[in-house]
Amino acid sequence: MKQYLGIFYVILGLIFGLSNYANAQGTSNKGTDFWVGYGNHVEGYKTTIGQQMAVYITSDLNTSGQVEVGGTTIPFTVNANAISIVSIPQSAYIGNNEGKVAGKGIHITSVLPIVVYAHIYFTSVSGATLVLPTNTLGKDYYSLNYEQISNEPNSHSFFFVVATEDDTEIIITPSVDTQGGLIAGVNSAPIKLNKGE
Repeated sequence: MKQYLGIFYVILGLIFGLSNYANAQGTSNKGTDFWVGYGNHVEGYKTTIGQQMAVYITSDLNTSGQVEVGGTTIPFTVNANAISIVSIPQSAYIGNNEGKVAGKGIHITSVLPIVVYAHIYFTSVSGATLVLPTNTLGKDYYSLNYEQISNEPNSHSFFFVVATEDDTEIIITPSVDTQGGLIAGVNSAPIKLNKGE
């Protein structure tokens, strides 16, 4: 009887383990709802003239959607297995506004699932990121940054947070002192954000 009970527990453990593995594989970069911001990239601290941001949208299905930013709605269509490029207006640029709340979140929605990439570029510098769907987002994040050495003055690491729902509360715990006055290892005062801020 003990042998059968042992085999039962092994089988139960395998089923439980495989179900957890299968659930972990359910997260995807495909979705129908995304939030992103137009952050800074090297040259933006000197001038925004010429710096641009675009979102690249693709899907394995024909679909359509819209990009909403600052009261402007930009419709788009995507042909299956092709890429549509949407230029983001300069008015969406966040800039060097440490600690300030701005309603500049960029909201991308579609009828059928899409994949979204964001790209900021200016002359010989460029930065890009994969934008994750809203339903895959969590609540704890780390801003991973390089040592602050650059060929450009005033070029430094930064991060921003875009709220996906009203009454979002943000607490920042920096590992080093920030230019905006936050102290290493000390929680910031709670920052309240509404959807799109």
